[in-house]
Amino acid sequence: EARDAFTVEHLRSVRKIAHRLAIGLGESEETAELIGKAAVAHDVGKIGIPDNVLGKPSELTRDEFNLVKTHTIIGEQILGDSPLFELERKAARHHHEWWNGEGYPDGISGEEIPLVARITAVADVFDALISKRPYKEPWPLDRAVDYLRERSGKHFDPAVVEVFLRQYLKGSIPIPPSVSATSEHAIPDRESVDAAPVLEDAVPAFLQKRALSDGPQRDNVDSASDTAGARQAGDDPIVTTYERAKEIHGQANRDSATETDESSQARGSGIVSTGDSLLDQKLGGGVPVGSLTLIDGESGAGKSILAQHFISGALKDGRRVVLYSNENSEKSLLSQMAGLGMHVAEFLTKRQLEVHEIPAGSTGGQAPVRLETLLRHMSQLEDWDLVVMDSLTGFLVSESDEDLLSFFTRCKQYHSQGKTVITIVHTNAISDSNLIAIVSICDVYLRLRIQVVGDKRVKIMEVAKVRGAKNATGGIVSFDVESGLGIVPVAVRTKVQG
Repeated sequence: EARDAFTVEHLRSVRKIAHRLAIGLGESEETAELIGKAAVAHDVGKIGIPDNVLGKPSELTRDEFNLVKTHTIIGEQILGDSPLFELERKAARHHHEWWNGEGYPDGISGEEIPLVARITAVADVFDALISKRPYKEPWPLDRAVDYLRERSGKHFDPAVVEVFLRQYLKGSIPIPPSVSATSEHAIPDRESVDAAPVLEDAVPAFLQKRALSDGPQRDNVDSASDTAGARQAGDDPIVTTYERAKEIHGQANRDSATETDESSQARGSGIVSTGDSLLDQKLGGGVPVGSLTLIDGESGAGKSILAQHFISGALKDGRRVVLYSNENSEKSLLSQMAGLGMHVAEFLTKRQLEVHEIPAGSTGGQAPVRLETLLRHMSQLEDWDLVVMDSLTGFLVSESDEDLLSFFTRCKQYHSQGKTVITIVHTNAISDSNLIAIVSICDVYLRLRIQVVGDKRVKIMEVAKVRGAKNATGGIVSFDVESGLGIVPVAVRTKVQG
């Protein structure tokens, strides 16, 4: 397809430019080759960003831009922990850091930024500027070169820019033949966000469209493909990483709704509280309104009880709550919550709380209830603020990884309406590979487990992620469940770093 050719050429160019910049900086041929390969993986995390955001032809909203920025973290996660991919992880996470510390995701500056990321930043930006994108025409060479020169010492490492300029004057920087030297083009709208969104090129199309199988060999993204003896892409560890990303994330859902400026207002309008000040503190104030949450926990670790805390907190704040449950009937829910000191019967009477018993899996010889049925029912609900699904585990027997990924993507669409969705699954119910993709979609990820401390079994909640939190988040908190009180934190064990 047409997009495949564009993507492969971009990766080839970035690799060649990065290789030549590394040589110009005095690195050995071996190190320069490794840096060039690592640069190819810089945007692997975009496989977790919806197509309708990456390919949007107009200016991104602030929420959309913040979503795109998460590709740096997603990319690092996809590349795993193997020491073989150390350079690739650094390129993926840090290629949007700025020399003056104003970049993301960590805001580091100067030589704190890994060299591979400083080199990749220049190579990626230059090739992105002179290439056509859905939201802009290609820039002329003189303007692109001026852009790098003007931002040297601010966005880019001055030493890397100096080497680039020398290589450019020598004619050693690969330039597509279609690029003009001086022709004028309209300044793209996205430059209004300090030009950063201009640099966001699309997820590699050959990852989105090609089925991964034992079929024909994949496209070659090796920068040495124009020389004799160039390797096939299937033999390249970087391409293998891209294929792994595709397997993890599946086909991006193109129906994912575009987040609007109104969605930003909805997210900022409040939080869903647990009713416990310490738990809320660990969540940065509570779960942000308009967020998608995944609670992952062992049997007996308190998943359902934590969900009930969120239900109680939302009801007390005047929000309308819908619970889909295969864990509790309406009667057993009221009894269980009352035993924990959360009295919600009056909300049920006022129709502020609805409980829908959903049998998951096959029952009585009937076909299992599917996630698609759940989504359809949700779409027919009127005037709800919070949906809690306790739990999804039983559904997973009849759902593929792709179906589950699509389910979470579609739940995410309610963000633009300011609606909050909390989902619960049992630990290990989702494959490790698919879990990475789902966590990248979710705004909040909480892990619950049971840990033996001495002769006691202690319940632990780890706040792994809270996107859009009002305050600082983090921490691992141990807790008990006490009659009449519900969850009672008993100790703060550590602080989540980074």
